[in-house]
Amino acid sequence: MRVSDPLPRLPARKRFLVRLGLEGRTLHEVLAYCESPFRQARVPPPVLPLQTEPPVATWRQAAGLPANALLDRLKSWFPQLSVPIRLGISRSDPYDAVVRRGASFSPSQFGGTLTLLEPGELRLAVRHHPAGALPILSTSSRLDFETLFLALACKNEPRELNPSINAQLISGLVNQERLGALRAGGTARNPSSLLPEVTRDLARPENEDPWICPDRLLLICRGRPYSGVDANTLGLESTDEEWLGLSDELRIEHEMTHYATKRIFGVMRRNLLDELLADLMGLSHVFGDFGAERFLRLIGIEALPHPHFRGRGTAYVEGLSTESIVPLSRILEGAAHGLEELSARLLTGPERARCFLAAASLDLELLASDERAAFFAEAWEWAGRLLTKDSG
Repeated sequence: MRVSDPLPRLPARKRFLVRLGLEGRTLHEVLAYCESPFRQARVPPPVLPLQTEPPVATWRQAAGLPANALLDRLKSWFPQLSVPIRLGISRSDPYDAVVRRGASFSPSQFGGTLTLLEPGELRLAVRHHPAGALPILSTSSRLDFETLFLALACKNEPRELNPSINAQLISGLVNQERLGALRAGGTARNPSSLLPEVTRDLARPENEDPWICPDRLLLICRGRPYSGVDANTLGLESTDEEWLGLSDELRIEHEMTHYATKRIFGVMRRNLLDELLADLMGLSHVFGDFGAERFLRLIGIEALPHPHFRGRGTAYVEGLSTESIVPLSRILEGAAHGLEELSARLLTGPERARCFLAAASLDLELLASDERAAFFAEAWEWAGRLLTKDSG
């Protein structure tokens, strides 16, 4: 078999899981969970860097504003930033009128207004990246981070957040100020199509109006240790202050990697494979290499006496059966060490993007299996063809 020929993946994946002792329903659940959706995505070859999405131009104009003026500008764009967080509020008529139809906000309709504890800590920047630039809204207040997240991502409904998560890529935001201008000027063929999430991913038809594109925003709680893990636990020689700075940079690159999978493949999930890929790029960006043990501490795998998840890792196995979680921790542990081996010397040079695409195309079990080198070689060929647009 030539290395460029597709290798049979499913038998190899099943062999690996059977060796772990999995069978029946558990085997099928783990098999489904570990499958990579990225290789199957039918998208045109990416030309990196990707074009920045049109709405980012609006954010650039606000990036230099002082905090109070910035908050006022954001409220004019996204009126949900004035609506208080309250159970059931997104199903109310006033919410529908203000947030979905662009009516003026009145505190009397909502029994008050949303407030931030430290509005002066708001910062806005636009980050350049091979996946396209993104606006980054940050605050040093954890409570304000949660409030902003609930308003922008949860329709102002209360929800408990994992305390180890301090960054979130938020999509599908409708800028009411821009929508109003489109309606008034008749620029968009169908401005109401802004209401669902419409992506500017590679799979999107080129003839669509580029301004019918919801905003995306990277929301960050800065000055927090990445995954809630301190420098000493990671074995770093950095001071706590240095680690906090590295943590901010790491979580930005991590979230930008999720953005890359969304734009290139049309897929962004809460899954351990996605987290492995995002930390692969984030850790190598900050430290110059991946570091499997470093990743395992950050994702929250305790190896002794039996592998299990804690902290951040628990967010990505919710809904799975108890019988699947321990095997998944072992698979992720093996995949991390396998990826460290496969990606050595590929993440700091011109092959960085190709390494990411190759790793993304592999299922989690294949990265952990003793057959990973052969599958990575085939994936490497595929990624090279994709980037050079020679795959047909």
